[in-house]
Amino acid sequence: MFFADLVLYLPLVRSQWSTAVYFARIDPGGGQLLQSPMRELSEQRMMLGGALGPVAALLYAVGFLCVPAAVWSTDSTLCWCASVVAALGLTGMMITGACYHALFTVTGLISSKQFAAKSVEHRDLLVSLISSHQRYLRYTYRLGAGFGAVGCGALVVCCASSAGRLPLWLATIAPACSAPLKKMLKARGMGPPLGLVLAGGLTNLWNLVFFLAFALVVS
Repeated sequence: MFFADLVLYLPLVRSQWSTAVYFARIDPGGGQLLQSPMRELSEQRMMLGGALGPVAALLYAVGFLCVPAAVWSTDSTLCWCASVVAALGLTGMMITGACYHALFTVTGLISSKQFAAKSVEHRDLLVSLISSHQRYLRYTYRLGAGFGAVGCGALVVCCASSAGRLPLWLATIAPACSAPLKKMLKARGMGPPLGLVLAGGLTNLWNLVFFLAFALVVS
């Protein structure tokens, strides 16, 4: 998914690789989506980047199955049930995240210079279209966040009741826990070349840390 992020919206101009550009022109919370750096990219690249999202979600689903697999033989019914809910919640988060990811291709198409040039006479309609698209992005994001909250909550219960099989600290680096760090990045800002890459790919980089820690714990 991190690779798909880079294919989908990494700007051609290196000076735009900052958190300011990401949060203003790419993130659905920004107010400059019509100036998205994706408007400079080819349609083929945007479509490929968007379509890679569902492929990544499938791999994530396989990865999160490791949670119930790790406590398969536990004597605690609570731990087992919580592990299943955790896997389903976290998988739901990333499947919804894949839909969210694919929607960014539409952002790029709407903001493309060719489309915008044809819509100069209908500027109000173009602004209305991008606003509706932005609301849908936010709606999808909130849905994914809901799945993530359920999954992370269940992971806490699973770790706490696993009789030492999964340490409780593992839940502190659960996938959805990257949200505060992303808010900090937005508040403090970071310039190129890492700003935009970290802001956009933080969820997936954080998930990588979680999977590596999980693998060390259960190995």
